[in-house]
Amino acid sequence: STGAVTAVSGDHLKFSGVTVSGDIVINTSDTDAPSVLNSAVDMEDTTVTGSVYAGYTVGGNATGNSATIAGNIDIQSDNLYGGYTMSGEASNNVVNISDASVDIGGTDTEDEIDGDSDVRGVVAGGAYSGSASENEVIIDSSTVRADVTGGYVFIGNAMNNTVSVSNSETVYVFGGFAYGSGDVSGNTVSISESVAVDGIIYGGVTNSGNATGNTVSISSTSLEAAVGGQTNEDGDATGNTVILSDVTRANDVSGDVI
Repeated sequence: STGAVTAVSGDHLKFSGVTVSGDIVINTSDTDAPSVLNSAVDMEDTTVTGSVYAGYTVGGNATGNSATIAGNIDIQSDNLYGGYTMSGEASNNVVNISDASVDIGGTDTEDEIDGDSDVRGVVAGGAYSGSASENEVIIDSSTVRADVTGGYVFIGNAMNNTVSVSNSETVYVFGGFAYGSGDVSGNTVSISESVAVDGIIYGGVTNSGNATGNTVSISSTSLEAAVGGQTNEDGDATGNTVILSDVTRANDVSGDVI
């Protein structure tokens, strides 16, 4: 494609062995029904010069959208999203990455937290300026050079999102991430039999809200550090859990460790 690829809510786009010069976006075109629902993007051995949104809406909800990724994927802009909303709710969106090598360029979302200067993009089940709940990222037998988040929000709360990683190599992983004053609660990260995790694993992180009841479970994995729940300013971090089994290089662990 010599330009961006755009479709409407409910569509299913499939790409294999191609280059897309621009974004891949499934969005809402009917102002009377602003939500984007049950859309899907499948990609295999594909290069995209922009970002990928399986579901994108400005004023509605992003619900039940999915991105399925395999083979060699190069997304040269910032992001790969299952569901993305500017002001609504992102829920029950899924990104499934299997037998893939995924490289996403962009600005690292963690510069504000730990000063990491690496340049990476973001893989998120659901995002952005509303609440994010029940979203999921699944990574199996893959290498993902991006920060991975189940639910990522700027303003609202991130609740009950899930990231599962098996037999893979990743960087930073977050169950839920709230950039502002929102709460992160009930988010889960499960990592097993992974080659390495070259970054910190967080159940939930918020800038100034509360981090409550988030869980990190890691087995048969080499990693840098693990944190059940973290708040950077005025909030409370309570009831967060880290479960470790046959883990090496766990330099730093924070939470109720089992």
